[in-house]
Amino acid sequence: MLDFGEELVRHFLEDVHPTRIRDFRRWIHEDGLFAVERDWHRGPGPLRRARGLSHAWLEEWLSASYGAVLVPR
Repeated sequence: MLDFGEELVRHFLEDVHPTRIRDFRRWIHEDGLFAVERDWHRGPGPLRRARGLSHAWLEEWLSASYGAVLVPR
């Protein structure tokens, strides 16, 4: 069990990239090698779609985490 905990910590320190959603999308677009097949948010997601709360900075603030599946272009 200790090995799993150490691997989990290593994963978040070394494999998870702390960046803004906006920057990630820009990098993918500029690179042109991949397209986002689908993406998802964890956190209070329904609030992002509420009227008046659709500003780009709210997507960052209201997402506890963001994931994307990339496919080659």
